[in-house]
Amino acid sequence: MSAALKASRPDADAREALAVAIAEFRERTERVAGIQRAKENLFEQRLEANRSVEAAKEAAEHAKQAAADSLVSKALGGADVGAETITDARWQRDELQQHLRDLESADTALSQQLPDAERAARWAAQKLRSAVAEALAAAPEVQRLFETYRRKQKEVAALASALRFVAGKGGMAAYWDATPADLYDDASVLQIWQAAIAALERDPNAQLPQ
Repeated sequence: MSAALKASRPDADAREALAVAIAEFRERTERVAGIQRAKENLFEQRLEANRSVEAAKEAAEHAKQAAADSLVSKALGGADVGAETITDARWQRDELQQHLRDLESADTALSQQLPDAERAARWAAQKLRSAVAEALAAAPEVQRLFETYRRKQKEVAALASALRFVAGKGGMAAYWDATPADLYDDASVLQIWQAAIAALERDPNAQLPQ
């Protein structure tokens, strides 16, 4: 919050606390989202690694059979061509299996971190709701809204008293309607405040209706 704005607002401290709460909420929710994205990425990597391991196992089995055939060939006086092939195939298989285990370990570590991150995000959301409530409670715009409401209440109460008196004299028969159809139709003020508070939850410098 700028120094000029802080000096001009009696609720500046509440707005500063709100800014801190918004920043913390964003940080905590991004932490959760980051862990979830990492787990999704690891899931895809593990699928690919599983496929590679299965292919390497098949290759190792083929190499093993080829080595056995080579020994038979050598025993019959032919060339020994299988030992190097099976060694390479087994080495590749073992490397891919280790890579898969590493991916699984990383996924386990992320899964262990996720509950704490989610709890921290929920706590940050609660703190944000409290900070918004405190900012609203300290806002002069809310005070003016309440004062306007009380003034209108008094005006309506005075009019109601006069209407009841006139009605008692029989003078309201042509006009009286205890529940006018358009009494609750105008939601514009509510919508304006809903939009303003939604903005305040994201931006501590958001303006409230005057």
